[in-house]
Amino acid sequence: MRAAFGGLVLATALAADPAMAAPARTSAATSSTSSTARLSPVQLWGGMGYYNVGGGGSSGSDFGFNGGGSYAVPINVDFSALGFGNLGLAFGDVFTLPITAGGGIRFDHLGPVQLSALLGFTVAPIGNSVGTKPGLGFGVMGNYPLRGQLPSLPNLGLQAQFMYHVLADSLHIWTLNFGVTYDLPY
Repeated sequence: MRAAFGGLVLATALAADPAMAAPARTSAATSSTSSTARLSPVQLWGGMGYYNVGGGGSSGSDFGFNGGGSYAVPINVDFSALGFGNLGLAFGDVFTLPITAGGGIRFDHLGPVQLSALLGFTVAPIGNSVGTKPGLGFGVMGNYPLRGQLPSLPNLGLQAQFMYHVLADSLHIWTLNFGVTYDLPY
């Protein structure tokens, strides 16, 4: 009788063990699966916008073009560390070519958008005999993926970017750009 009772207790304990049970479908498991499907590590962008150069006796407002790319490494389902490169070409009052490379963090699921905080080293050739100035660039970029809205281009998105470059000799450049992003499939 004791052996039968002991066998029954052992069988009940094994059946109740969570490791032996089938995994439960929870909202966390579902969101984890869907979020990794949304993440693309390589993102390219391009657009146009406003460039303002100021300080050090040189100032001007310029129209320009912007292009760049980033590679993201997921930290968890909501955050990614990224490395980025950005190139601007502005002309108008003062020719400017800010080139920035650095790192940042991307918040992958802030509602329907992705938001990136950027920090990098800038080298900026500036016209009007100002010369090439090194400095620090920091900014923020928002991306609204158009997934499902354009079936022929599922990796396309809309982009807005603000960058502020603090340069040598008390110069600064701030930019406001709008354009498109493209997530490279992997």
